[in-house]
Amino acid sequence: MSSCSGAITAPPWDVDRLRTIAGRLGASAPQGADEVVYSNQKALWVCTRWGRIVEQRDFYEDTQRLIDLDRRLPSPSSRT
Repeated sequence: MSSCSGAITAPPWDVDRLRTIAGRLGASAPQGADEVVYSNQKALWVCTRWGRIVEQRDFYEDTQRLIDLDRRLPSPSSRT
């Protein structure tokens, strides 16, 4: 996963102030040399106060891609 862009609304030394952090991330899962089994973009919105996350929201470009990836992966019971 790699960060594409981001923004913070308050300076890091102002810890008692509600801080909003927003960012955009990209994720992909290659399989072999020339096949990508998963690729998606995500926007992340986080509010913090005193260094703790008080609210987080994740927005995926395409949630169906997550469902398709889950179907391709083996179930947890078959991984042992």
